[in-house]
Amino acid sequence: MIESIENNFLTVKIDTLGAELISVKNKETGREYIWDKHSDAWNKSSPILFPNIGALKNGKFSYNGKEYTGEKHGFAKNKEFKVLKKTESEISFNLTWNNDTYVNYPFKFNLTLTYILNENELTMNYVIKNEDNKTIYFALGAHPAFMGKKESLTGEKMGFNAGSNLVLSDVNLETGCFKDSKTPIKCDKDGCVEIAYHTFDNDAYVFENNQVKSVTLFEEDKPFVNVSFDAPIVGIWSPIGRDNPFVCIEPWYGIADKDSFNGEISERNEEQHLDIGEVFDESIKISFYML
Repeated sequence: MIESIENNFLTVKIDTLGAELISVKNKETGREYIWDKHSDAWNKSSPILFPNIGALKNGKFSYNGKEYTGEKHGFAKNKEFKVLKKTESEISFNLTWNNDTYVNYPFKFNLTLTYILNENELTMNYVIKNEDNKTIYFALGAHPAFMGKKESLTGEKMGFNAGSNLVLSDVNLETGCFKDSKTPIKCDKDGCVEIAYHTFDNDAYVFENNQVKSVTLFEEDKPFVNVSFDAPIVGIWSPIGRDNPFVCIEPWYGIADKDSFNGEISERNEEQHLDIGEVFDESIKISFYML
């Protein structure tokens, strides 16, 4: 089912399947900011990544000596969420553990995703509660895809609130996991990197260790969207060989495994945890420029 919220500036649509953001439109111009799946480049618009991000090594994780299987980016993206509350400009969606989720993810969780509109800004607030009698472990991420006015963002720029030198974590294209190596990139004097046809040939640009806290996409040298966050990691992605029909900006609380990783879920890099009764409460903010 498709739900909508709006204000004087924007109309927002969310699918209850995955609580996935599928549309943000400028009410004055009719401009769409979110990837609308008008080609086969990608069949998603903004999936939620939970309880893992990216690939698990060999498609499995270990907890208390037992192995569990898991799919890339977790299962929440394919689950029907319940609407908890709704006003004209705010809506909350909920997903709670059940016997089916517990088979391959042995933790009792309660996840709420709330969308809040304020003028030209959309806040996505994530709240996870531990409903178990033990510590729970998880990763959580956003994956919104933004498209420009043209069919391609090649030749445009992405800007960072960081210094001129940044370091990327290298992805193994065969396994989907990370290598132990890093690759430096250099921004221009304005803190920007051009989006070239081959920018994402080695998969996502992934910045770890709190290097980046804000990403702006430009078209014709003017910003059209900014994503700001407090997550320690951000991935930026567009599909290989597709001429950048959209660019995803993905704040992550957690990350895919390294090829060299052999530990339990509690030892995963940047894995989040909640003790009994604890709550995870974080937000990302997306600003849409009214061009």
